[in-house]
This record gives sequence, structure tokens and C-alpha cells, in this order.
Amino acid sequence: AEYMGGDHLLIGLEKLIAIMFSKMSVEQLTNMQKRINQSRKFDGDELWETATIVECGMSVAKDLIDLELPEFQVPIFADLEKLGVSMNPQLALLWNHTRETLKSSTVREHSQQNPFLSLARRLGWECGSILKVLQSSGISWGTYPDKLGIHCNAHVNNLVVKPLPIGDPNKPVTLLAPLDFDMAFDKQSFIPEAVENSAQKMFPRNWDGLMEWERLMCFRPSLAGSTFASTGVANVANQPHSPLTIAFRDCLVAGFDSAFECSDSVSLEETHVSDAMVCLVRLGLCLTSDVIA
Repeated sequence: AEYMGGDHLLIGLEKLIAIMFSKMSVEQLTNMQKRINQSRKFDGDELWETATIVECGMSVAKDLIDLELPEFQVPIFADLEKLGVSMNPQLALLWNHTRETLKSSTVREHSQQNPFLSLARRLGWECGSILKVLQSSGISWGTYPDKLGIHCNAHVNNLVVKPLPIGDPNKPVTLLAPLDFDMAFDKQSFIPEAVENSAQKMFPRNWDGLMEWERLMCFRPSLAGSTFASTGVANVANQPHSPLTIAFRDCLVAGFDSAFECSDSVSLEETHVSDAMVCLVRLGLCLTSDVIA
């Protein structure tokens, strides 16, 4: 499960949600839907997908990591087939071991914060922090118009999951690492005339607009699960968009936004990479081990 792409992880975690929380009651789902809409400051009863919210420029829910969830169940490898989940048999030992470690670490690391949604916010924060470092240094990840449309490398599938140990207090403080800088360029290399002569009339005409495009039109929608920008692999799992899946995606975007706004009240020490987070990452990547991107 090491060095797999960001889309593999997000798709896998969405699939994991469907497995772990398959027995939520109608009342639990309804209450969760109300909480999400309240946090979004949305008055309607309908729960919109995160991608739609982001594409419409509306606010995502920002305070869901303490959302109360029912006790989760991770089936043993032998029971996955009954749920319609196929996986490489070579991963059976890893799956079952990680499943047991997740149960024990969740008890040991008892917290008021939900580990699933805390992980989502953490992943979003890391994505935003990486892009912010690049942009603050006057670097575009590789965004420009070409004959095929608009090319942009600022998306979640240009991040890889780092190898992370369990039970090591000195484990790395980040889960993700960026790559694919072959098309990156700095502000001094930006040629406005090339943009002005482009057939892509909706593309920004100056550097500041280019930076906003990377953030708001590429990276942020990719975390929301939008199909607006192609990342080279489908960014949405073939699962119904349940309230919990939507909460997961909202937390991703909220974490991303907090990195740019510097408004996150939770310090890095309080959102350290826990063993429960690492277990969830491993289980999610097991579910997409057969996806080639």
C-alpha cells in the first residue's frame, strides 16, 4: 500500500465507509444530514453532494470532526466477498491484521474526534499546505492552456501516500508527498502573451488568476470528488453518496481551505498522525490495490 496515488486513497476510503457503516439506521442518517446542512448554513432539506457545493461556490461544512457515528464494523477478509467486495487474496493477512490493529488503536486513542473525519480533514490540510507552499514560493504546479484544453497538475492524484509505520512515536508527521513537477514553472517564466493568444478564453490572463485557478478550479474540486477536472483516474467511488460520504468529502475541502486561510484552530500536535489514521489509510488502499492509474 506504499506510494499509491491520492485518488486511490480517497476512492478506497469512500469504499471503506460503505463497508464499515453499512448498518446505519434511517434516524442516524437523517440526523447526520441535518447536522451537515446546519454546518453548511443551508436551509433546505436536500443534501447536496460536496462536488456540487464546491462547483457552485457554496460553503462546505467546517465543524464535523466531532460528528457522532455509530460503532463501526470492519469485516474479516473472508466475509468481504459476501458484501460484493473483491480483493487480491495476497492482501488477506494485511487486511485482517490492520483490522485488529484499528480496533485496539481506536480504544487506546479514545478521542472526542471521529478518526475517519479527522483523517479527512488532515488529508485536506496537507493538500492545501503543499499547494500553499508552492504558490507562496511563486511556483505553478504546471497549469497552462494547450491544444487539448487546460493542463493542470494541481490535483489530488499528484500526491502519493508515504509508507507509515504503526506504533512508532517517531513516524513522519505527514501522510502525503507531492510529485509530477516536470511541467512546473515559476512566476518569472510565466508568459502572459502565450495565454492571451490561447484559444482557451476562460483561462486566467495573469499570474494571480493562475494561482486562483489552481486552487479553486483544480485542486479544491478534485478533493470534493468533482469530475470537472480529470486527474487521470476516476475520483469518485461507485458508491451511493450517503451523508457520511458527503461529510468525509466536506472535511477534505474544509481542511484544504483551512491551510490557505490559516484559520484552523487545531494545532498540528492535536491532529498528529494517529495509528487509527494509518490503519484507515491501509484498509482504504487495500480496496483499490487493483486500480491502475
